Amino acid sequence: MSPNTQPRVLPGVPTAGRWSATRHTEPSVGLGATFSPDILEQITNRHYSDGAPFIDMTPERLRDIQAHLDTNGDFSHVGVRKAAEASFEAENGYTADEYQRYLSTHGDTSAFHADPDAVRRDIEQRRKEDLADALAA
Repeated sequence: MSPNTQPRVLPGVPTAGRWSATRHTEPSVGLGATFSPDILEQITNRHYSDGAPFIDMTPERLRDIQAHLDTNGDFSHVGVRKAAEASFEAENGYTADEYQRYLSTHGDTSAFHADPDAVRRDIEQRRKEDLADALAA
């Protein structure tokens, strides 16, 4: 290269060939913000008329559902409903496993959203019984 010739590429750009890899940032896509709270509530409670418990869309649940959408892009009813239920469970202090055990014992979901305090009391009582059983063993 003669002293008066300009290089064809900028400094710092790989020059190993026409298709050499370059670093670039990934675009940030936030699907959660593209859905209005009304639409997310409709998706979450899609089967309400078929007997599924209604889940109110609190700001915390809305934020958790939007985070779910941003993380994995799953805006299906099942995915959004699970995100809403997980948020509800976390807000009320019990895990999905504890709730499933509650359902297997009681076989009823009506108290799940209608009276979360009753569900929480039952789950806390079950925790105490499990602890007493573990200490007795």
